[in-house]
Amino acid sequence: MDALSAPTLPVAFQFLSERLVGGQPPAGLLAVVGRCRVDYKGRALSRLDQGDRLVMVKRDGSLLIHGPTGFKPINWQPPGAKFDVALQNAALTLWARRAKPVEVVEVSFTRIELCWLGRLEDAAPLEMSGTEFDLRDLLRSKPELVEPGFRPWERERLTDQGPMDLYGEDAHGRRVVIEVKRVAAGIAEATQLWRYVEAERKRRQQEVRGILVAPKISPRALQLLEEHGLEFLARSWDDAGALAARAAPGPRQPRLSAFSENRTGNH
Repeated sequence: MDALSAPTLPVAFQFLSERLVGGQPPAGLLAVVGRCRVDYKGRALSRLDQGDRLVMVKRDGSLLIHGPTGFKPINWQPPGAKFDVALQNAALTLWARRAKPVEVVEVSFTRIELCWLGRLEDAAPLEMSGTEFDLRDLLRSKPELVEPGFRPWERERLTDQGPMDLYGEDAHGRRVVIEVKRVAAGIAEATQLWRYVEAERKRRQQEVRGILVAPKISPRALQLLEEHGLEFLARSWDDAGALAARAAPGPRQPRLSAFSENRTGNH
């Protein structure tokens, strides 16, 4: 384990340069804590002004940026990114780039409190009940819970943007992409669905619907869906009893919570 406490920017630059060689991710988990600005260029443009943040680079080439509150990253790059670092204009800049699709996250530090590299090992599987996978599989086995006439074709359909939770066709023959969340959906989930649908629309050159399924959704995420002609469907898993009923032998059907029928979006 290597660590630097409150290094100068030149010292931090040397630390990062030696651990991000040739654009490759680090050998372990690389964490940098400091004051930074974050810019994103790709399918859209975004800027996050100066703030104190935790930036993590994982050995699979993923990048996550966390603020002082909240459990979700405020910006990220999925696995497979390439990295560069430079010291210029009184700032230490870290870039995480993807080629397909072309996306760049630029993190410019003006002060660094900590640089840390740890070689973590974790092969233990996470065992959970009532996960997003359970809800996804339930919707696949009971497609009428999405809407009458929905026909699911595939689950975890692989794309350049990642795996689609469900992919199928509606009663009118239109392709449908479904993103499932077990908990409340935010801007990250809405953006992910938008990426899937936009790529599918461009590839097929025809109408493609996108539906975000979750117990509830933030106002900003709902606004993003509406701006891009996407839909929200309120669905939630009741409790562990529903999973037990689903797995039990015999003709019993899984018990669901009282699903909200609130739905917004374009059909």
